[in-house]
Amino acid sequence: MAKGLSFEAFAGAIGVTKATLYNWEKDFPEFLDAKGIGWEKARIFWEELGIDNIINRSDSVSHGKEGGESSSRSLNASVWIFNMKNRFPAEWRDRTEVKSDVDAKVEVSGGLSIDLQERVKQLKGEST
Repeated sequence: MAKGLSFEAFAGAIGVTKATLYNWEKDFPEFLDAKGIGWEKARIFWEELGIDNIINRSDSVSHGKEGGESSSRSLNASVWIFNMKNRFPAEWRDRTEVKSDVDAKVEVSGGLSIDLQERVKQLKGEST
């Protein structure tokens, strides 16, 4: 995992199924802890890869029209971001803010009207 591979790839590396790893997590707390450490090492690998390719040169080589070789950046940012969002969704999700301009007044029995937004403020102790 410290080389960027997944927990499930570890199963293949040691010759067991991923189900076996999940069972070990349940049966052995120290194994679950080791998995957590592995994930953090994988995070270091992927973040360093991104940083290295953003601010440093790449190891890829391209051939120009004249046959010469030159280094260029090879990180595909879209693929890297997609990878990060799927490997580390809690930290790499897209964040969106939702605001509502909906009229939150509802009519209840007896012809009464309640402003739900104002009622929520009252319940939170924020009423004006």
